[in-house]
Amino acid sequence: MEHFKLNKKAQVHMTETIAVMFIFFILLSLGIIFYAKYSQGQARIAEYKQFGQKAMDMTLQAVFLPELICTNAEAETGSNCIDLQKLQYLNSVKGLSVEEYFSLFSYSYIWVEQLSPNEIEYTIYNNTKPEYHEVIPSFFVVTLKDYLGTGSGLSYRYGVLHVEVYR
Repeated sequence: MEHFKLNKKAQVHMTETIAVMFIFFILLSLGIIFYAKYSQGQARIAEYKQFGQKAMDMTLQAVFLPELICTNAEAETGSNCIDLQKLQYLNSVKGLSVEEYFSLFSYSYIWVEQLSPNEIEYTIYNNTKPEYHEVIPSFFVVTLKDYLGTGSGLSYRYGVLHVEVYR
């Protein structure tokens, strides 16, 4: 009879141990699932931040593009200034070559919108992604310097440089 009591105690102890281990593994599994979801969310946030930074970098590269930037007689560049004649020529040849500038601008659409005295759009680079999931727009206010001008020979206009980056 005593042997039976010890055996029953051992069975209860074994059942308790199995129940505790079962609950432990369930909690461990839930922790792993929650951590995986959290990591995916953090990775998505980091990817979005990196993509936004890439869009901002492209905007700054476009603003200070040597092919468009204003210069004076001393070969000094103007800040946030785009030469209107260079911009008009670039627009007439349908923008920068995709083959040459893909490493710099990738899949994006870059254009300047002249706001005064009349509204005109000038395309700088156009390589929209055929099937894109997301687009991040950014803009930068610029001065358009017209060396030919009217009368006095030099005039300034206002514009906005738009950059749309596709992912």
